[in-house]
Amino acid sequence: MRIEMVSREQIEKNQVWLYALVLILATGIGLFWPETIASFDHVISIVLAILMYGMFTQIPFFHLKEALSNRQFIYALLMMNYIVVPILVWGLTRFLPADPSLLLGVLQLD
Repeated sequence: MRIEMVSREQIEKNQVWLYALVLILATGIGLFWPETIASFDHVISIVLAILMYGMFTQIPFFHLKEALSNRQFIYALLMMNYIVVPILVWGLTRFLPADPSLLLGVLQLD
């Protein structure tokens, strides 16, 4: 039995259908077997973070382990996300009026 690798172009071409299929499958499992969903609660955030990291960095899924081992990149990523951007957003909010809807829009930049 020969297993062929799916190319990135093939996945991107069929991405919408793949998302739709996974959403329908997840909805079906959630509706018909709700007790199984409770066991996935602790895994959902981790899986989403990994998938989003791969999607936004355009790294193929099977090469994520190599990419995550690049400590310099991970340190820069963590520093930007948890130190630089929050300080920048906090600084921007100091000059804005105290209108909650305006502040909410600026705070969503973070």
